[in-house]
Amino acid sequence: MRAEDVLAELRRQPFVPLLIRLSNGREYVVRHPDLVFVGRSSLNIGTTAPDLPPGVYDRYEVVSLLHVAQIAPAPSTPAAPGGNGAGG
Repeated sequence: MRAEDVLAELRRQPFVPLLIRLSNGREYVVRHPDLVFVGRSSLNIGTTAPDLPPGVYDRYEVVSLLHVAQIAPAPSTPAAPGGNGAGG
């Protein structure tokens, strides 16, 4: 996936929560656009905590853009514990 493609999804107005699926099947639900930092070859995907306001991450994971297989609207079900981060 190209960085420009990810940025386009994050900048969509109004923002729609995203599901980022990797080539290994791992998934991340992004419920706030400020929780993803797009780099030349990777994404930093922040994970929230229940005691933090929206857009503030507790920790983050680095994901290679080469492994991003799909970006789609996130399911409307409640987020897994941790709010924004990894599912699965």
